[in-house]
Amino acid sequence: MNRILTLAAFLLLTFKGYSQNWRYVPDKKVYKSLSEAFKAEEKVYNLSLYNQKITRADLKKIGTLDSLQFLYIEKCDLTTLPDEIFKLPNLRTLFLDYNSFTTLPRGIKFCKKLEYLSVHSCKLSVISPEIGELTNLRELHIGNNNISRLPVEFGNLQNLVEVSFQDNKIEYLPDQIGDLKSLEYLGLSANRLQVLPASIGRLIRLITLDLSENYLTTLPEEIKDLQNLTRLYVSCNKFTSLPKEIKDLRSLTVLIVSCNKLTSLPEEVKDLQNLTLLNLSQNKLTSFPEEYTQFPKLKQLFLDDNKIKIFPQEAGLLNNLEKLSLTNNSISEFPAFISGLKSLKRLELDNNQITSLPQDFFKLANLEWLTISMNPLLNIPDEIQEFRKLKWLQIQLTRIQPDRAAEIKKLLPKDCEIAYEVRQRNMKNRIPLSTFMQ
Repeated sequence: MNRILTLAAFLLLTFKGYSQNWRYVPDKKVYKSLSEAFKAEEKVYNLSLYNQKITRADLKKIGTLDSLQFLYIEKCDLTTLPDEIFKLPNLRTLFLDYNSFTTLPRGIKFCKKLEYLSVHSCKLSVISPEIGELTNLRELHIGNNNISRLPVEFGNLQNLVEVSFQDNKIEYLPDQIGDLKSLEYLGLSANRLQVLPASIGRLIRLITLDLSENYLTTLPEEIKDLQNLTRLYVSCNKFTSLPKEIKDLRSLTVLIVSCNKLTSLPEEVKDLQNLTLLNLSQNKLTSFPEEYTQFPKLKQLFLDDNKIKIFPQEAGLLNNLEKLSLTNNSISEFPAFISGLKSLKRLELDNNQITSLPQDFFKLANLEWLTISMNPLLNIPDEIQEFRKLKWLQIQLTRIQPDRAAEIKKLLPKDCEIAYEVRQRNMKNRIPLSTFMQ
């Protein structure tokens, strides 16, 4: 589940979809069959082939379409490509996803004008050194393959802006990674990295760095030099603490450190005054220090699946916090600081030990979503009617009695849904509240 959430955040916040940035040549016909393209009297600029059987002779014939700029060949069970394709003089965009390549063909070196290359979900285990000759390349996507290392020639791609190697078997990065002076996005999630080279600090234009699902225990000191970095993803690694140098990443807006082994939080993080999203879920935290309420721009805070018992008394500078998730912790008393989160829209407190809700809590006029299931909660007072914007209330598996749940329903806005179940004595059957609230 954590991986799904992390990937979702990644897709929403960072990933530039292929079709959005590398469309067909505009105002030109997109040919979807070889026979039609070969018979065309006009110049062929766009060719899209999906799940088709293509002979080697036909592949070579594609090389005669001199005007071709966009070539999409997906799920055609290709194991290699003839040099004729790579010698297309105007080819700028090449998709080869979901084929059966084991190596990137050496003929790739002839694609001197190529700007976008995607070889996603094939069977690549080797990237040939010839890739270093694609000096006009701006985006490279080679995810979900079997690559264990990158050639040193990779550092020659001086115009590369975005590169993703997620879901491979990469164990280390060459020092030449630091030569990619134009790089803004680097995706290396789900690999086998244990350390990063110091040269990564030379990627001074980097905006997004995704290192999720690796074996990292720390980050190099040179990480502090990434002054343009706004999104850092290091979830599902082996961090027991965050390096102090992280405080120098003053442009950081998104920091995801979920699913690690953090036992405490470094005070230095409080210097990241531009943070809008902080995810510390699935660690071993026992307290949430006051220093972490000093983020004036923070909108989303995730602290799920820890062992947190201690919270600050005041909300501090969390004036813009809209979403707070504290599910699966060790909270026995409702955290006082929550009542000061005036912008809060969504609050998740499931699976704790909360028995009551304080009066001040019901002054949060913007709250739209409240889940507090699996707590020994005895009652929700009538003040819940102050939540005039509430759209969802989840109180499953609490100690609230059915008749009281029905009363609570009547106090809620008409468009608010309530999730509630009654456990039977045999603990097997659960009756939804709707059964007796019609």
